[in-house]
Amino acid sequence: MKKLSRLQKFIIDQAYRRHRISNPDILIKWYGFKPTKHGALNFDVGFIGESKYKSATVSVARALTRLRNRGLMRRSYQYGYNELTLHGRQLMSELLKTDPNG
Repeated sequence: MKKLSRLQKFIIDQAYRRHRISNPDILIKWYGFKPTKHGALNFDVGFIGESKYKSATVSVARALTRLRNRGLMRRSYQYGYNELTLHGRQLMSELLKTDPNG
């Protein structure tokens, strides 16, 4: 398996620890974006910067697509979350065993 990017490792780590993760969760935790309201999570694109916001959302979408293509994650369209597959959980367990900080 090809090497995972730092963002991909972060995503599977968070999904493993929390059992699921959404795209806005990643934008908040990885990029530090602050939500403007919590009901239907929105971000102040003007404050973040349109270019930075678009770049971040594309990076997250690509990372998730690559993880899904590798069979590590699946998307729950009903709830809008991303979850690890059995293969993804097994990989994360192995990563935690080899990482002294895990």
